Amino acid sequence: IEKMICVRQWKKASQVSSDDTRALFSLKGPPEKRGKRKGRFLRRDTPLSIKASMHWDGGLCENFCTSASLCMLVHVEEVDDEIRAVGAKATIVELDQTDYAATPRLADAIASRWGRLDGFVANAGQLGQMAPMAHIEPDIWERTLSVNLTSIWFQAKTFDPLLRAAPAGRVVLVSSGAAVGARPFWGAYAVSKAGLESMARAWAAESEQTNMKINLLDPGGTATAMRASAFPGEDPATLPSPADIAPAFVTLLSEGCEGHGERYTARDLTGL
Repeated sequence: IEKMICVRQWKKASQVSSDDTRALFSLKGPPEKRGKRKGRFLRRDTPLSIKASMHWDGGLCENFCTSASLCMLVHVEEVDDEIRAVGAKATIVELDQTDYAATPRLADAIASRWGRLDGFVANAGQLGQMAPMAHIEPDIWERTLSVNLTSIWFQAKTFDPLLRAAPAGRVVLVSSGAAVGARPFWGAYAVSKAGLESMARAWAAESEQTNMKINLLDPGGTATAMRASAFPGEDPATLPSPADIAPAFVTLLSEGCEGHGERYTARDLTGL
């Protein structure tokens, strides 16, 4: 991966303006670092877009950016520092996951600069309210569905032509064990993840005659802030870290990935 866009959800809503995109796409990595390979990373000359949450994109971004010459983040100074420490580049832009109008502008900027998108990871998510269905606040319900499902549909709709234009477009939609079976008190989060899985399978079925590979990934229990909110008494030291899980994403984003419309677990892909 030579160029990567990592767009992370931030609490403050803002828009990607023409000035923002000019700043984004003016950065280039040092020539001596381009084209190098490390581990299972791919050599690509078009961007990889990650829509990430505020919980565990640090390990994910650093994992990809180890061999990247350009990485784009959204208001994540600490991750920016980590990426620069491994010799990659990053720039920071604020973007609210529910600012639906910003996604087409970002896609237009990618199209004008590179003409295609090699990979898309939808990792944005919020837990919402852990409560019985009848007790969930309407605004929290709507916000959770917006962040976890509706916004990702907007992104899928907008990025689809760019992914189809790539020789091996790859999509990873992050699901959860809450999407399967009955999960009392998981409310809108469970509903949104179940909806995401249904959307992913439909999108994959519609894309069978393309070079795209669209898959779901269940990270499983991971030491994140969201996990701690759901299980406050759990010892995070007993769980894999985000960096431990990140190689599963690399596998599903690789040109060698043949799965399509499948649901994987990070533990199965990483051997954890």
